[in-house]
Amino acid sequence: AGTTSLQWFLNGTAITGATTQNYTATAAGTYTVQVTNAAGCSVMSAGFVITQGTVATAPVVTATATSMCGAATLSTTLTSSIAPVTGTTLQWQKDGVNIASATTQTRVVTNTHANSGSYRVVLTQTGFCPATSNEVAITTGTAATAAPTVTTVTSAGAASTITVLSTTTPTIYLKSSIAPVTATSTVAPIVLKWYKNGVEINPTTNQGSTNQTIAVTTAGSYTVQAFYGTAQCAGPVSAAKVITGTSPLGIMGNTDVVDRADAQDRLDVELTWDAAAMPNPYNEYVTVSLSTESTSPVTITMVDAMGKEVSRKQTTVEGIESVQLGDQLTPGVYMITVRQDENVEMIRVIKQ
Repeated sequence: AGTTSLQWFLNGTAITGATTQNYTATAAGTYTVQVTNAAGCSVMSAGFVITQGTVATAPVVTATATSMCGAATLSTTLTSSIAPVTGTTLQWQKDGVNIASATTQTRVVTNTHANSGSYRVVLTQTGFCPATSNEVAITTGTAATAAPTVTTVTSAGAASTITVLSTTTPTIYLKSSIAPVTATSTVAPIVLKWYKNGVEINPTTNQGSTNQTIAVTTAGSYTVQAFYGTAQCAGPVSAAKVITGTSPLGIMGNTDVVDRADAQDRLDVELTWDAAAMPNPYNEYVTVSLSTESTSPVTITMVDAMGKEVSRKQTTVEGIESVQLGDQLTPGVYMITVRQDENVEMIRVIKQ
């Protein structure tokens, strides 16, 4: 009985600190291990040769475009500087994962959200270690053709209760008809940017400036713009919502009682109009609910991601919730537009 010690050697030289049962080799050469017992007797193992291969020349990947905005039929072509020949194979990867059957010199990537990501190619050559190319990031997006609209609401998004002739400066909340969307593996993102007098409101200093609803305490001309997909494809800018003084209708200095009452009535109608779609996402069909004081007819249109109209219905306020939309559509992203009088609401829905 007694203590047994180990010592690893590389090309006959003891490796400092290599005295455990396992050793991870980091260099080419002949490795041996010596075992010494308590009596001082030693025995050396047979040598084990580790060879270090030469890494193949890494290919260089280029792309005809790295950012795409437009129809799903748009595409970009990735090309490897090295072609697959006898003894050499290529394997394209997206986000580090092999793409099935992608072994040619070129790879065509179409403009869909699922294709956003980082692409590279791995070259395997007989007699060499595999080599990995540079990575090329591809972003995609399809912008809506309709501009968002801006309405005045409460902080929670419901009808506003702003006092038009308040002697103090109220907080006015502006809401975009298009909501921001967080990206997932199957859903493209939507980012909102708000502007005051044509200058973007900095989200780092103005809390909520990339949200659907923002707080406004100063006069100015406010607009909002939606950006779609990982490529941040720009949609149209909304019409301006002008805030004058402390009133969204600019009547704070008006002393005419009749004019004030008329303006208040118009403000009340504007602030109590809102539309929503449920459920979202949906499986069978989606319905629209409407909060309005108007009795005018309501027009509901639905377009696909390409901007093609797939449904158009006109209904009354009383019958709007019985209208079933999108029941015959294929899974995907659609835009519903609800119009009544001068009010417009755009709602992004997902058919699962």
